[in-house]
Amino acid sequence: MTRDDERLPCDRRRSAMLRGVLAGALLALAAGTALPQAAWAGEGGGQKSEDPEVLRKIKMNPMLLPGKDRFSYVRLQVMLVVRMSKHLNEDVDLVTNLKPRINGELTEALTVDHLTRNRLNTADVQALKGRIMEVANEAVGKPLVDEVLIVSLLVG
Repeated sequence: MTRDDERLPCDRRRSAMLRGVLAGALLALAAGTALPQAAWAGEGGGQKSEDPEVLRKIKMNPMLLPGKDRFSYVRLQVMLVVRMSKHLNEDVDLVTNLKPRINGELTEALTVDHLTRNRLNTADVQALKGRIMEVANEAVGKPLVDEVLIVSLLVG
């Protein structure tokens, strides 16, 4: 293999041109695969699904809550299920836009209620889900949240 300095000037030009052609071909290939995906996302195929069962489930950000004991904590992540109605898209958008408010009020309410402790039985989990639903509906201002699904509940 010869070094670039030892090549003839015409060989260096050919190799530079070949690298440019290959780079252009890679860019064209990347643009060709990215454009149909961008066009598909612009048609409403991005995050929104046409299936109402998928559309009405809103995943909330994880909440870190202080536990009942001194050095205990709770990491809670829930999914809110919006009530089926004729205005489902608007209701889902409203709840999605109010996620930070719902998350803040849930953090405040669950810290005060002391529903989070080291050992939870089925009745405690149902009470926790009911309390989350109440607080979420109060934060939205309408009874839009129909059900609460607990994605993860870690107590430490």
